Amino acid sequence: MKKLFTLICLIALMALNPTVALAADDYYLARPVDKECYFFSDKDLSSALFAIPESYCVRVIGTDGDWLYVSYANDEDGYKRLYGYCQSEKFEKVPSTPQNEYLNKTVIITYTAGGDNSFKPPSDMQIEAAYYGVYKHGANYYSYVLCRNSFCYIEGANDDYPLNEYEKQTENSKTQDADKSASEVGLIIFIVALTVALIAVSGIAFSSKRKVN
Repeated sequence: MKKLFTLICLIALMALNPTVALAADDYYLARPVDKECYFFSDKDLSSALFAIPESYCVRVIGTDGDWLYVSYANDEDGYKRLYGYCQSEKFEKVPSTPQNEYLNKTVIITYTAGGDNSFKPPSDMQIEAAYYGVYKHGANYYSYVLCRNSFCYIEGANDDYPLNEYEKQTENSKTQDADKSASEVGLIIFIVALTVALIAVSGIAFSSKRKVN
């Protein structure tokens, strides 16, 4: 009986927990609703790193209240996959599969030698960096990049890039999305109701056992 009661309590906690994690290797794509939808390292507005490039996507792998737990980019082409958070109100599910999930853009960082030119300093050195997105600080813009396995900011927005094109969402697909959301809500309600019923049944059984004894 104790094992059954413990199992019921675990089911109840899972059903009522506000944090919803998707199954392993399961996710959905979401795109920013405007140009200032940021990727955060933590669930804190002060931890903003960069704005997700317009029309490109994050992988939503979990939700926690007003926050989405997401990943951005892949471990390929000079990029590293980042895990962090985005504000749920700033993102929407994509209406169709994008041509490119994330922006694959290379920027060139130029290092210029200083000092007196009479000493014939070496010529300017150029290094490629993987561009993640722009960060706005006051009236200034900076780019968040990965350069030689280190993340840093460089001056400038570097926001000249092609946009993904999406198919327009039809009324039929909107209805399907609404039905899916309703089904998910119905499933949660069913789990909660089932949990309450099981707790009630176990309580009655426990009470009856005590009377018999």
